[in-house]
Amino acid sequence: MVATNVAINPAGNVVLARNTTILPNLHGLPSLLCLLFSPYVEMRTDSCSTHYTGALCGLGFDPATGESLFPQHDIEISFDVSIQQQDLDLINHLRKAINLAVDSDEETGTTMWGTRAVEKIQFQVKKQLL
Repeated sequence: MVATNVAINPAGNVVLARNTTILPNLHGLPSLLCLLFSPYVEMRTDSCSTHYTGALCGLGFDPATGESLFPQHDIEISFDVSIQQQDLDLINHLRKAINLAVDSDEETGTTMWGTRAVEKIQFQVKKQLL
């Protein structure tokens, strides 16, 4: 279940979820989406540092204090599929392609790329995802 607003009553025994939807249980989908769209990701590993077990995804941290910028927006996710380094490389490649496709000139608010270039980037992203 995905909700835009989640609240707990003062007694702590009722959870109220608003604007909800239920997604199919596709293994790895929540992990992939968090890794793909989070501005900052800190990977978690097993005790031997040989396998990725999860990630802390959020908006980043304050370099001076090391504290999370917005802890209420951070999410710790445990992987339900095996995530390898080549998966992370592909995710970073897709993140770069998405950034290129939606990049804009801050002064004019216009996209740096023409329609044809954006379509080509979108096609490449779709091809890599499928």
